[in-house]
Amino acid sequence: VSMLIDKPDWVQHGDGGGAPIFAVDVHPEGNRLATAGGDGTVVLWSVGHMLGQLTKQSGGKGSKAKAKAGTGAKGKENHQGDADADVESQSGALGMTMTKVEDFKDIERVATLFDHKGKPVNVARFSRSGRFIASGGDNHLVLIHELRPGTSAGGGFGSRVKNRENWALQITLSGHSNNVTDLGWSPDDSMVASCSLDNTVRVWDTLRGSLITVLQEHTSFVKGVVWDPVGKYIASQSDDRSVVIRTVEGWETVEVVKAPFVKAVWNTFSTRLDWCPDGSHITAVNTYQSPKNTAAILMRGSWSRTHDYIGHKGPVVTARFNPRLFRVASDDDPTQKYVASCVALGAQDNKVTVWLSRKARPVLVAKTFFQQSVVDLTWSPDGLTLFAASIDGSVAIFAFDEKELGERLSAKEVQGIMDNSYGTARAHTGIAEDPALMQLLSGEDGSGSLAASPAKAAMVGRSNGSGKALAPVKGQKASSAG
Repeated sequence: VSMLIDKPDWVQHGDGGGAPIFAVDVHPEGNRLATAGGDGTVVLWSVGHMLGQLTKQSGGKGSKAKAKAGTGAKGKENHQGDADADVESQSGALGMTMTKVEDFKDIERVATLFDHKGKPVNVARFSRSGRFIASGGDNHLVLIHELRPGTSAGGGFGSRVKNRENWALQITLSGHSNNVTDLGWSPDDSMVASCSLDNTVRVWDTLRGSLITVLQEHTSFVKGVVWDPVGKYIASQSDDRSVVIRTVEGWETVEVVKAPFVKAVWNTFSTRLDWCPDGSHITAVNTYQSPKNTAAILMRGSWSRTHDYIGHKGPVVTARFNPRLFRVASDDDPTQKYVASCVALGAQDNKVTVWLSRKARPVLVAKTFFQQSVVDLTWSPDGLTLFAASIDGSVAIFAFDEKELGERLSAKEVQGIMDNSYGTARAHTGIAEDPALMQLLSGEDGSGSLAASPAKAAMVGRSNGSGKALAPVKGQKASSAG
């Protein structure tokens, strides 16, 4: 298999490990991985160290990697073997292009943040600039830490932890009356939206540290919130079995989507929906099409459900889009290529799946890595490495070869898609400054033509014409064993 897979046992929360990990997020530079845990801390880990260990494991003579089978983008198994099958290292799988990914390669922990005072931390997200990290938890607070020069003591409970970086508490945002479950930064980092078991979404001004508005449409726990990358909308998903779409200008409700969630399970840990990086659609979670749990695509503008990703046996509780778009061959005609998005799903069946739009089968089904629910996912900025977190207290790493996903579009091409779809006058969206795109400018020349059909049309999931998705074909799924 060209994919490399690992579960670093040193990535853990709590004394001796075992505390749940509720969230995971990669820094825009690609060199730090944040985890939020049930032990009340946010820990920043060295991605360079993780990938270095992964390369050693796979590249050494006689070494073993924890993969049972991998799947190429066409869905055909390219390896069959037992759980100890040798995995050949492909240089492309770890082709992180950020200059700083090698930072901290000789250390495991970059910093530990104790300011939630021992109360479980449910979510942590880096700002798009990478200068800040916001976190929220069971103390009802949202905390924003800022990266400052120098190092710092780990602090908290007499800890002798020495932080390699100084992430200092900058802002404490109080107002929620119950646990904070999810949060997200606006495209230009000027706002953070947080959601809570108090049934609300709160939007905060990150410069002033003040409350902008309280969104009170939901009638039950809100467990997922996401910003439109174009900067026009904000969406939230709740245990009231709805997704609410609002405008950022005026905070007006434009749609309450209920139909896909009629049979949704009520008490999932999270409902972390996500927005495609080109803005064309949302992947909502915790949906159901008998007899399978699914994730549903809601198209921008109509907000209608056009397609489901089918295959999980437990509620899907988190979706995370790859920050990159890919040029891939059509299933129907391999000579024809289209622009595809890539999304990872995590579910309470303890599995992770990865999908390319308009493909009938997943690129990856990781079946046996976790003992408990997968609750959060994140991608490296180069789009080739996926990190998955579970409440069993562990994190798994899936490093893809580019051939498994497709040819990554350049920043110039993505910018062209956005301009064609939404115009060039997108005020205060910060898209042009997105590090995940900007880091490409120095490494890719933008050559190669776009698919004939625009990305907006290409994002529509493959269906059988009735609006129902095509289920993956039995026997064609890849599986990964830990």
